[in-house]
Amino acid sequence: AAEVEAIALGALRDRIGSLRDGTELPSLAAKVAEGAIDPYTAADELLAQLAL
Repeated sequence: AAEVEAIALGALRDRIGSLRDGTELPSLAAKVAEGAIDPYTAADELLAQLAL
């Protein structure tokens, strides 16, 4: 179980890192700064991108 968890967490870290290079994270951050969405909604939307 620990090995599977470690592999899954590593894959998630890689995918999160790749989101930083895209446009989604800056776009969501701008929406939060503008007050258009809250940080929790932004995080949910970012996590939804991991499922794709």
